[in-house]
Amino acid sequence: MQYEFLNQFTRRMKHVGRYAVLMRMTMNRQTLRQYGFETYDEQMNLLFAVLLYIMEQSLKDESCTVDDIGAYIDDLNSSYFRKAMGYEDSRAMADFIINVILSNDGVAMSFKGYDFDRKDYQDIPIAYVNNRVIYTDGGIKRTSYQLTDDGYDLVLSTLEIEDNLKLPVHEMIFELHLKKQSYDKAVTDIRNVFQMLQIQYRKIQDAMIRIRRNALSYSVEEYRGIMNENLDTLSETKEKFLSYRRMIHDKTREIEEKDIDYSDLSSENRKNLENLSLIDDYLGRALEEQQKIFGSHLDLKSLYTKELEQLSQMSAVRRFSYTADFYDRILKDPSCLDRVDLFLRPLFSRPAGKIYDTSRALAVQRTLKEREALEDEKLLIDDTPYDEGGMEQIRRKLSLYDESVAAILTEAMNGREEKTDRGQASCITLKDLEEKCRDDQELKHRLIPDTYKFKEIMVELLNSREMDIGLLLKERRENIQEEARVFSLSSSILDFVEKITDRSIYLIEAMKIDDGSRAVFTGIADDDSGEVIRDICCSNVLIRVRWEDKDAV
Repeated sequence: MQYEFLNQFTRRMKHVGRYAVLMRMTMNRQTLRQYGFETYDEQMNLLFAVLLYIMEQSLKDESCTVDDIGAYIDDLNSSYFRKAMGYEDSRAMADFIINVILSNDGVAMSFKGYDFDRKDYQDIPIAYVNNRVIYTDGGIKRTSYQLTDDGYDLVLSTLEIEDNLKLPVHEMIFELHLKKQSYDKAVTDIRNVFQMLQIQYRKIQDAMIRIRRNALSYSVEEYRGIMNENLDTLSETKEKFLSYRRMIHDKTREIEEKDIDYSDLSSENRKNLENLSLIDDYLGRALEEQQKIFGSHLDLKSLYTKELEQLSQMSAVRRFSYTADFYDRILKDPSCLDRVDLFLRPLFSRPAGKIYDTSRALAVQRTLKEREALEDEKLLIDDTPYDEGGMEQIRRKLSLYDESVAAILTEAMNGREEKTDRGQASCITLKDLEEKCRDDQELKHRLIPDTYKFKEIMVELLNSREMDIGLLLKERRENIQEEARVFSLSSSILDFVEKITDRSIYLIEAMKIDDGSRAVFTGIADDDSGEVIRDICCSNVLIRVRWEDKDAV
């Protein structure tokens, strides 16, 4: 080609096409305008806010139905956009965005990009979301949506970075902020790195699903590309993250040496310690994600090899018509059943399974966190002064979360009783709690320590919807638990359940009441300092607790 810079032109047009098709599907839409999003700028801001929500749900592998997206738009509208629309309008808008703008009513979308090698335009397929069928606990069939590779690339390409440079660039920015002691920015950077590792893991899982369905539909170029991405991700990642953790411990020690007593720390140093703690937590989670990528990388390689070998053997397999060669002949001559083993025996001629290695079973098994603890033993011993000050402050903060969760569940257990097939159940709404808090200030302080903590608890409850206490207890028993540094709703609930002696709680539910009612709590502190006082206005939520008497259990 005369112009070498046009070699990757079609690939560039694919990136352009993701934006162009989205703009084409958004322009001149009266549906968005009738809900108050009249300008093109407002419509694009709303659309990308929805795409980010779908990406977050996809990364967490949680359900993302039209109802979930509608509730998310309703929350955004009540808090930020403030358009004249209710929940039903938000749900209708969510349905319109998913099925019309992002899916084109099921019709395939494409963008024509010129291929200078073929000297012609080529159709470039574009797809932002796909769907899967899920079943709720009640057995109801629902459709959940998640981003495709094009959807992920569209959202992440707003950073203007090529795929193979995203992770290294973010690591460099994180290291730069760490050295400049801009710990608040470093928290955002390491969170982005962790999300990229999650996306890489999801790509491997999606590739394995495609290969299992039809290995021929997964090209060698795609396989080579994802394997190279995995190798780029895995190369020196663990060593880098471990060096970052050592750097975090060194920075923590420097702050502690300036102020020995935690109570004497300045507000800036306290904030730095909190950010350093968050960075350390994300680094640990990133190391775990890297280990999952490594395992999936090997699984993908083994699966692809196995599937291709099976396809290559298909030509040597002699096929029979089960109806003509087996079933019909037996109907004509039932005495053939005496020799049916001769026909069916090849079906059981498979390679023997792997021999169980007892030496491996008896070897000491260590988790990733335990291995890191052994490697960083000296650093962990030196961190004792931080535990005495910083951890005490974290424990006090987490105790406020625990008290709030305990207050909510206690009031729910003492609320309205309901009929149930198993044991007993009672419930309470936020509207009921609002009325109780008017006369009981102590309950209000325990229920809502500040606006941030209360909002975080309610968001976690609504996201969880139903929490099976038996499964949570099993997960706690099967996993090694470290002392918590951040709020965990499941841990707070299990701590409360274990303190109940007369009842055996087995299920906790939380759901939004769509009757337009709202709960208003007045005179609430905005943060730990209590300097800013404000009112909280939130949608009405129902909290239900199901239990059995321990004697009956």
